[in-house]
Amino acid sequence: MQYKSYPLDAEAEKKFGPQKVILTEKDFAGSLKSVLPGDLIVATNSKGQFRALGMANRDSQFFFRVLTKDISDCELDILDLLQKKILIAWKKRLAHGFKNSFRLVFAEGDSLPGLIMDHYVLVDGRVFISIQLNIYGMDRLLKDRSLFFKSLVEKAFQENLTQVPADQFIFLIRKDSPRRIREGLNIEPTVQLGKVLNSTENTVQQILISGSDNFVDRFTCDLIQGQKTGFFLDQAANVDLVQGHFLRSLQEKEKTKVRILDLFCHLGQWSIRVGGFLERHQISCNSVMMDASADALNLAQQNLDLANLKGQGFNRDLLKNFPAKEPAGSEWGAELFDLVICDPPAFVKSKKDLAAGSRAYLKLNTQAMRWVTPSGFFATASCSGNLNESDFLTLVKRASGQAGRKINLVAKGGQPKDHPLVSGFTQGQYLKFLLFQIE
Repeated sequence: MQYKSYPLDAEAEKKFGPQKVILTEKDFAGSLKSVLPGDLIVATNSKGQFRALGMANRDSQFFFRVLTKDISDCELDILDLLQKKILIAWKKRLAHGFKNSFRLVFAEGDSLPGLIMDHYVLVDGRVFISIQLNIYGMDRLLKDRSLFFKSLVEKAFQENLTQVPADQFIFLIRKDSPRRIREGLNIEPTVQLGKVLNSTENTVQQILISGSDNFVDRFTCDLIQGQKTGFFLDQAANVDLVQGHFLRSLQEKEKTKVRILDLFCHLGQWSIRVGGFLERHQISCNSVMMDASADALNLAQQNLDLANLKGQGFNRDLLKNFPAKEPAGSEWGAELFDLVICDPPAFVKSKKDLAAGSRAYLKLNTQAMRWVTPSGFFATASCSGNLNESDFLTLVKRASGQAGRKINLVAKGGQPKDHPLVSGFTQGQYLKFLLFQIE
């Protein structure tokens, strides 16, 4: 296919290495006034030679997002190219051992800018593919492409990437991410293959989540109206990390009963997956789950009951109502917890939020750490892309001083392999995870 070409600035041309996947308007020489939001354009060097095909938007912070640096890809129809890349991403997930529910496509991490696709297997065997179109280019190409997605899964079936036939797939186009506004796009209702979903419809489903020990948990979640695409898949590897370290410590101490405090529990993933893992190793677990969302907490309690685990949920806005003193005698029980998980939403959504967000992380981690029993574990996370791991670690260490607790860093986690990282796109490296043991 033929695309309009625009030369790079001399300095940008020098820095345009293999890992570079975004460019600003300043990186281009000459006028870009003719470029419309979502246009596919070619970036060239000063001699007019091909450097990359990408999606452009002058209204975005990132004017040019690389789709491919292989000139032969330009010979393909653009929809064929997108299908080719999605199938490559699918093969990588299977090669990494992902089963049942996982992130199928992670935007720039899979050279598919602005496209998020989550693959959810339901208990009845059907598959939900939840799709987010977060930039103008992807929205223009895929917003009304029912046949595109149907033919995609037909190809996946033919290539043995899935054992589920195409007529058992359900496709959801979600356009409710705040990122769309920053790209000049509107927030729109969720669409199922061209059908706008009625808000009164039953949107709750049960999905299958596989762990590293091959045990499959069932979670009740809202794939249509729930946060993000309905479930937070990015903590999967960190859950596995905690399970291993926590179990070894408990076995060394010959402990057979534990308490878990699950802060910002959402659907109870940490309580159910860690608690169930311990129960399978003959360690009794009782969880206290907290979240500001009553709807999420209700689902978390259902999930706890579904897993036949003990625990209780509290509807609590932890940023406004978190006890600052020692917890003895509280409504959550007088005992401290063997494991406290602190997995809050992003506090630093942009660089201007860095100071305020850092203070929020410091306060929250200080308060949460006070609930951990001596020799217990403290797991804490940040999903703020604008807060790097080094600064987050420094904040948690400061929090330990304010809480009067001595901590030892046991392990660092991060994003699982279905959320691949690109060194030239630090904005995609958002998840930090730290596991400490309290002295």
